[in-house]
Amino acid sequence: MESKTVRQLQDYCRENNIRGYSKLKKSELIELIQRHIVFQFDYDLFSKPKKERELKVKCSDQYYKKSYMKQHLQSKNHQEYENFFSFDKKKASKPAPPTSDTFDYVDEMTRVEMSFLSRLQTWVIRNARNFKGPTAFLENCRTMVIKKLSQRVGVKANFQLYCDYQREQETQEFSFKTMNQIILESTDLNEFYSEVVDKLKREMGEFEARGSGWRLIEIKYLELRINKYNPLRVSPYIDLPKTIKAKKAVINVNRVDDNKCFMCAILCALHPADDHVDRISKNKPYENDLNFEGIEFPIKMEDRVFKRCLVFFHSEKDLQAHEMDCKKNQAVKIVMPQQNSCIKFKNYHKSFRTPFVMHADFECLTTKIDICQPDDNSPYMQKYQRHEPMSSSLHIKSKYGDYKPPITYRGPNATKVFYDSEI
Repeated sequence: MESKTVRQLQDYCRENNIRGYSKLKKSELIELIQRHIVFQFDYDLFSKPKKERELKVKCSDQYYKKSYMKQHLQSKNHQEYENFFSFDKKKASKPAPPTSDTFDYVDEMTRVEMSFLSRLQTWVIRNARNFKGPTAFLENCRTMVIKKLSQRVGVKANFQLYCDYQREQETQEFSFKTMNQIILESTDLNEFYSEVVDKLKREMGEFEARGSGWRLIEIKYLELRINKYNPLRVSPYIDLPKTIKAKKAVINVNRVDDNKCFMCAILCALHPADDHVDRISKNKPYENDLNFEGIEFPIKMEDRVFKRCLVFFHSEKDLQAHEMDCKKNQAVKIVMPQQNSCIKFKNYHKSFRTPFVMHADFECLTTKIDICQPDDNSPYMQKYQRHEPMSSSLHIKSKYGDYKPPITYRGPNATKVFYDSEI
């Protein structure tokens, strides 16, 4: 057993229901196993061949199992990836910059990734015209970006610009990106894209100004990432929160076709159902029992209750009494105390004396303040003196006897000396 690892010994303990092995060292594990062996130890238990992990192959910047490669090579994602990056390979074989005679400029936007049923899409615009500066390249992309964003209503979008930088003999790719921003139907796409251009150029400028020695040699492509955005929508029916629904004390009828929720509320109260109380079918047989003629649905709040009140009354008498108070006052009913009434405390024997009482006092010098003549046409408060503390006194009394003599100070910084004094 000395040739076995700690992990192998722990596996043996687990397979043979030997407890208390998780925190033991190797020597302690061997001793524990030997104490529990009641049969000839089978060393072949540790010689079982370990299942080898299947190797993965990198393709399209991702890793795939060998058994899946054939299916991946035939997929749409792989074809789009190859079409996109074949541009860089062709360009690498031509060290000289392309000219109008040797290169066919193609301005197009290519989709390289899609997921979650097209909710997330990634589009790429390559630098086919070999622009040397970011301003010219980004402005060349403006029309394509705006056209793509205008095709979908309600999205979140962010951009990432990929560039190659060189420092001495080293070349490295860097990217500059923007945060996700919400684009709605009312968004000015031209103004939005101008802000994106400014943000990317500002990031590039800050990167080059750090003094790292990197120099821009090539702008590769612009990446646009689009995510579908579903804002909150207005609905005549709002489901109850789980905490309220679980109490089963509120009936929330799902009636959104004709906005007659008020009628359903009354019918539910007059004709309570035994089950499925939120269904419209439970109220249908009773819709003609009451006369709702002349009532415009949906009912406005002021048609049912008083403004700023929302109080329900069980009798007409209570309603009329409340209406009189509501008309006199705006929001609440004012109840004044009766004449000659007062609050008294007579159980003095239940009170406790305070063990310590602190008495403190300041004396100040008053100095005049020079001020401007105030405007008599508007209310004002006239300050004419400044109070400067010049002395303080502190006296602590205790019911247990003398605590310490009074602390008195006279001089500059009287306030600071008072707070710094030891009580």
